[in-house]
This record gives sequence, C-alpha cells and structure tokens, in this order.
Amino acid sequence: MFPFRFRGIAALAVLLLFGAGILACELPGLGGGTKPTAAILSPASGTQVKVGETVAIQSSATDAKGVTRVELWVDGSLVHSDVSSQQQPAFSVTQEWTATVLGSHSVTVKAYNAARRVSDPATITINVIEEGTAAAPTTPTSVTLPPGAPWAAITTGVLNVRRGPGTDYPVAGQLQQNDAVEIVGKNADSSWLQIVYPAGTIGRGWVSVSYAQVRGSLASIPVVEAPPPPTPTPASSP
Repeated sequence: MFPFRFRGIAALAVLLLFGAGILACELPGLGGGTKPTAAILSPASGTQVKVGETVAIQSSATDAKGVTRVELWVDGSLVHSDVSSQQQPAFSVTQEWTATVLGSHSVTVKAYNAARRVSDPATITINVIEEGTAAAPTTPTSVTLPPGAPWAAITTGVLNVRRGPGTDYPVAGQLQQNDAVEIVGKNADSSWLQIVYPAGTIGRGWVSVSYAQVRGSLASIPVVEAPPPPTPTPASSP
C-alpha cells in the first residue's frame, strides 16, 4: 500500500511543479524570458518647444517574443497606448503630445511583450518655453562613428537639423561645415537623411542630402516613417 501512496504523492508533486511553471510564465513579471527594449528616437533630450506646440515623439521597441504595445507617459501620466496587432519583434510608433504647461517635462516610453513583461523606461526631458522666446539650438558633441557605418559630412556653413524630412518641420538644432554625422535612416526618395542627433545619444534629427556628402552606401539604410508634419497656424483675419 505504501509504494502506491508514495507514487501518488510523487505524481501530485510533479503536477504542482508543472502548474507553478505555467503560472510563472503567465503572470506579468514572472518568467517569460527577457523583457523588451524601448528607445526614444526623436526628439533629443533637452529639446525646447513653445507652449501650445504639438510634439511628435518617435520611438521603437524590440522583443523576440513580439511587442504588444508601446505606452507614452508624460510626467507620470499615461498619454497614449499604441497596440501592435501583429506582435512583431520590432515595432516603431510616433505618438503626439501637446505642450500646454511651461517648464521641464519628463517624457517616458514603455514597451510590453507577448509574455506581458515591461521594458525599462526610456526617458527624455522636453522644455516648454513661452511663445516668442527663441529656442536655444542643440549643439552636437563629438563622437566616434561605428566602423563601417554610413555617415555624412556637412558641406555648407551652417545647416539646420529638422525634426522631420522637410523644411516645414521645426528646427531641432544646427550643424557646422565639416561636421560628421552617423546616418541611421532615410525618407522614401533618399532626399533627407535621419541622423544621430545630438551626436553620441539616442536622439534623432533630419538633414537634407543636398547639403551633406554621404560616405558609404545607403542601400542598407532603412526607410523611416516621417512624423506627422506640423499643423499650419491659421492666418489671422484682417
């Protein structure tokens, strides 16, 4: 009788361990492998915007199990939650936030995967200034470009770095002649290049290829979805 009772207890223990393993995989924060990664591509931390301006925040998330959603938080409050219906391993999104309060604001992006694990927060600071105040341009720092990475040398005296591929996008900063920048993206016709800006950060900016000499091939550089263009300010009535 005792051998049968022992075998029954052993089988029950195996079932309990198996069930605990399943539960650990299903509960958020338990099991499920590694957590996803998230990064804010644009704008750069420290960017200044004018009160009332809508800011397009570009971010990307990656996870081997598939990204399920990306959340945008500002000053601890949830602003947007974008769902990835196909749960692809790489998910890029542009989320908008309207700057209505003067001062410094903490902008955070979080990503979730199919195992309901959450990434470490990616955070930047955006400074909101009064209308009519001149925004201080962001000055790039020197950086060592990755070996073999396509890059460009600025060929004009001063070149505006834009927040999107076009002159209708706001200026994020400026580059000087002979500045070297790493290329990480391009628009559909390769007339604008997405670069690392400021240098040495995860920030992104755009420059016109007409004022940059490209070194290396753009064939492997991905086409990047442009952020929504800024809404024109209606002309005042006479």
